[in-house]
Amino acid sequence: LILCTPITTPYLLLLTVLCFIVGLLVIVLIGFGAVALFIWTLLGMVNTQLGLFNLLPGFPLDGGRALRAGLWAWSKDYYRATSQAALVGLLFGVSFGLFGAFLLVGALSGTVSGALASSGGWIVLLGAFLFAAARGSRKQAAIRGSLASVPVRELMVSNVVSLSPDTTLEEAVNQYFLPYGYGGFPVVQDGRL
Repeated sequence: LILCTPITTPYLLLLTVLCFIVGLLVIVLIGFGAVALFIWTLLGMVNTQLGLFNLLPGFPLDGGRALRAGLWAWSKDYYRATSQAALVGLLFGVSFGLFGAFLLVGALSGTVSGALASSGGWIVLLGAFLFAAARGSRKQAAIRGSLASVPVRELMVSNVVSLSPDTTLEEAVNQYFLPYGYGGFPVVQDGRL
């Protein structure tokens, strides 16, 4: 499943090229269809760019998931592999952000074409998205890794406080919810829930 996009993207590119050639033949032979050809070509180029972007080894992109799978197979530690792949994702996010900022500054100063300013903005946004997603994945891997070896008995509440059905709402809030800080309590009567 991880390699689905990397495998299908070249086939979609080939299909796009074939449709482009057929479209050119239709335009030359019949004389119409230029708009459909333009749209199909544009969709093919965008799909190819997205597929290539997904191949970057920055987690959580498809290439990063493949990197994590390889690191996991090598180290036998899923959470460490996720953390390392997410670190690569962080580096790609920062790199994209800096490159996009460079394009923006270059466009504003006149050293780079002004047409690249909007591209720089999009690249900064892509970098921010990748950075945020990788950072979240890295944090989640750290939390899950630290909780993986903790037994439930160490985290569970062993002294369960219950309410009787006759408890008023005011008593429940003032004597149970506020002092204990729990979001709910079981209601028990005669040993039955």
